[in-house]
Formats: sequence, C-alpha cells, structure tokens
Amino acid sequence: MKQKAVGGVVVALVALGLTVSPSQATATSSRQAQSTFGPTQRAAAIDAARSNANAMAITLRLGSGEKLVVKDVIRDANGAQHIRYNRTYRGLRVLGGDLVVHLKPGGAVRSTDYATTHSIDLTSVQPSVSR
Repeated sequence: MKQKAVGGVVVALVALGLTVSPSQATATSSRQAQSTFGPTQRAAAIDAARSNANAMAITLRLGSGEKLVVKDVIRDANGAQHIRYNRTYRGLRVLGGDLVVHLKPGGAVRSTDYATTHSIDLTSVQPSVSR
C-alpha cells in the first residue's frame, strides 16, 4: 500500500489504483473537522437557524410570501457555519429554490449560493385546472 501526502493529509492509495486529488483530500479533511460538531451541537445550531430564518429571509431580500426552512447546518473547524435552506412560497415548496448561506465565524453572512435567484410573484397558488 502506497501513501501520498496531499494537502497535509496522508491518504492511503488502494492497490486498485485509486487516486485522491487534492480537492478530495480537502473535502475528506473538512468532513473530519466537522465530525467534532456532535449531534447535540448540530441540533442546537439547527434550532438557532430555525429561530433566525425569518430574519435571514429579510436579510436575503426574499419576497413577502417566501419563507426559509432549515434543512441542515454544518460548522467548519474555524467556527464558520453553512446553513442549507429550502425555500417555500405561500406554504408550497419552491423546486430549485434551495440555497446555502455561508456565515463567518462571528455569524455575519459571508456569501450565499442559490440554485436560482429569480423572485417569485404569483397572483394565486390555488389550482385552476378542473377535474
């Protein structure tokens, strides 16, 4: 078995010729750092994100009928958090409306990754097709 140092992480290469790129090693290292974020801490972070979801929707300038539903929270070793949200509009889930808010260690928004940034403005969410 060969060993290769990649990004400060020693990665064992399998005899099948499996290689690990530096980005994969970084992802592995990141997941290992996240493992210190235990179930109790993760649950508390999710609860905190849920209680702050309305304020985050305002910060992100979402429309009045849009709400954020917390899906998951990940914390980096440096304390930065990444909150994954699903978006709803008037109670209906927005397909493609998911987003991730990246927070600095102090809690300020660093950046946001949207699946789509289109604003939603429907006159009605009532079905209009008859049986």
